[in-house]
Amino acid sequence: MKIISLTGGIGAGKSAAAHILRDLGAATLDADQIARAVILPDTPAWRDLVETFGGEILLPDRAIDRQALAARVFSDPKALKKLNHITHPRVNEAIRAAFEEHRRRGTDILVVEVQIITGADWVGLTDEVWVVEAPTEVRLKRLESRGMPQAEALKRMAAQKPLDSSAYPRVKKIDNSGTQAELRSQLEKLWRALHNKG
Repeated sequence: MKIISLTGGIGAGKSAAAHILRDLGAATLDADQIARAVILPDTPAWRDLVETFGGEILLPDRAIDRQALAARVFSDPKALKKLNHITHPRVNEAIRAAFEEHRRRGTDILVVEVQIITGADWVGLTDEVWVVEAPTEVRLKRLESRGMPQAEALKRMAAQKPLDSSAYPRVKKIDNSGTQAELRSQLEKLWRALHNKG
């Protein structure tokens, strides 16, 4: 099984790329969905988050208010570090378990959609890292079209450190500053190259 880490900063178009790759035949794993499952009410991570950040991060149904938590941590590096310390090890463990499940199923190519790979100890198990990129102004327009205020978008973008390509296996960069057709064309080339490598 070949495993691709698909990453990119907020608004770069990572989810659009994952959609195209599913259309091409890839199995995909969404690290954000796994992160949501890890903090469901009464899980160990949920209890640690409530103990660390208080009951104000809870919705009426006792679920973590992800927006409230994000607003808090993206303006406070120490709080972000605490959040990552609580969630990263559990998310990493769940993703490694998912890899094993896909191997048992006989999956050919697995694409892991992940917003930030810093702290993801499973990335070394992947064959390549594909980074979706777009200029700041393009990303801001996309985020504003989704209803995110510019100040919040800039804060989140600033909290995401640029990828240190030298730290990861076989990094391929994907320019998503143009159209969906242009994005698809680049992904199709990478997809073909992946198959040609056997």
